[in-house]
Amino acid sequence: MGIRNRAEFGDYQTPDSLAVAVCDTLRRLKVSARSVVEPTCGEGSFLRAAVAVFPEFQRLLGFEINPGYVQSAQAIREATVFCADFFEQDWCSTLADLPAPILVVGNPPWVTNSTIGAVGGSNLPSKSNFHHRRGIDALTGESNFDISEWMLIHLLESLSGREAALAMLCKTTVARKVLRAAWENNLQISNARMYLINASEHFGASVDACLLVCLLAPGATSDQCKVYPGLEALSSDTVFGYRAGRLVVDPDLYDSKGHLSEGVIPRPVAVGYQTRLRTGHRTAA
Repeated sequence: MGIRNRAEFGDYQTPDSLAVAVCDTLRRLKVSARSVVEPTCGEGSFLRAAVAVFPEFQRLLGFEINPGYVQSAQAIREATVFCADFFEQDWCSTLADLPAPILVVGNPPWVTNSTIGAVGGSNLPSKSNFHHRRGIDALTGESNFDISEWMLIHLLESLSGREAALAMLCKTTVARKVLRAAWENNLQISNARMYLINASEHFGASVDACLLVCLLAPGATSDQCKVYPGLEALSSDTVFGYRAGRLVVDPDLYDSKGHLSEGVIPRPVAVGYQTRLRTGHRTAA
């Protein structure tokens, strides 16, 4: 894939070694999976890793819009791989038909709408006010957003109320926005974690990135996230949570002392998680 296409489609294929490391981390968290789904599977690195790490699986599904990648992923004998556009797929119905517990794992595109526009790309949602920004904010650039934000929030919404896990490689800024939206809309997360990764080493990308892990269970109400320095870390460095409509560091201190201005993470832009995006063709990572 050329440089322009990588910029337009956010196409960063996951190295097999990283996919295995991610799945090993999930296994240490005692994640089990009767169904494994890679929504933007590319060449299927997470599907291959899941075969080795989650032998209890009954269904192994991949979805990918690039026919060339689909052909590569279909070589994974245990997997069923569909040529499909993420934004056209009915994820609620797709996931509802699968046996639980469900693991949705992968690496959605690392691209913003402004980047796509800058390279003259067509991989853009239809003109909709995704963040519900005021007109002046759109003119000054505040309406920019990562495509993966909506994708991850929509997957969490589709999984809410079921025994499931979502594990996605993404920018740390995306992870925080996704969690804020999930907590704000009570999407029944029982445990949330961020494991920092070296995006430069794995993808040649100069960006702060992580593995975002959300464990879901019916009726769960957890509203904080532990942040780990790496995939193999056993203890967290920091924790943040959702309080009074914003993300705060050290939720326990916030609860005991009330509003502390020095403990507030700058509030992310609002995410309208029910806003329907419509994209053209894209290649998933």
